[in-house]
Order: sequence, then structure tokens, then C-alpha cells
Amino acid sequence: MNKDNAISILREKGVKITPQRRFVIESILDDRTHPCAEDVYFKVKKKLPEISLATVYQTLDLLEREGLLLKISLPDGKSHFDPFVKPHFHFYCENCGKIEDRDVMNENPLKDIIKRERAGFEIKNYTVIVYGFCKKCKSKGV
Repeated sequence: MNKDNAISILREKGVKITPQRRFVIESILDDRTHPCAEDVYFKVKKKLPEISLATVYQTLDLLEREGLLLKISLPDGKSHFDPFVKPHFHFYCENCGKIEDRDVMNENPLKDIIKRERAGFEIKNYTVIVYGFCKKCKSKGV
């Protein structure tokens, strides 16, 4: 989703779009690296020095509540955010911390969930994270 669509959706729901929120929205919706709130904060702070970390957290939580972001909890103890909200799962490298998106249709970890949905279950949300070592770390002998 692009930033203009996200802003329109939020405005339709009565959310005021402050300059701080706009910068956070612009920063996160173009970022497929799965940043944590602190990453977003430091990125936005370069353009808007007066922004607070609390504002970044509140805006990310708002975007997640409105279905515009996925929140991913990982072993590093931080919540990471993904603007790609269509069904997919994640691969997490336990060595370097890299997070990669994986397409549901080309992989098998969600096969059971899809079968259950087709059998009449109503699945509203899910998180699947596959843990291991990325190609780069594996080649280093980790």
C-alpha cells in the first residue's frame, strides 16, 4: 500500500494526520527490511529532529491496529514492522537477524492453515516465522 492510500484510509476513520505521523507513514510503508520502532525513529529523526520515540511507537501501533502494518515479534525482544500485509510468512536468520518475506503460494508452512480455512474455520490473523540460517551465514559456517 502506498502512503497516500494509507493516509486516506486513516483520514476516513477520523485520524488526524500530523507532520510526525506523515513522516512515520512515509518511512515505514516503503521499507521492506522489517524495521523495529527504534530503526524508524532514527530514520525519521534525520528529517524531523523534534519527533519523539513515543510518537513513533504510537503511530506504528495505530497503523498496525488499522491493518496497514504487520507486527512481528522476534527473539531479539523487539517488535518489527512489515508494510506487506497480504498473507505470507517470514524467514528469520538466527545468526545475523535478517528477516525475509516468503510467499505463501510458493512454500508449504501454511498448508494446514489454508486447509482449515477451506474447511470452514474463520482465520482472522496468523504469524508464521521460520527460523534458521540465511545463505550468507550458512556459507560462513555458522
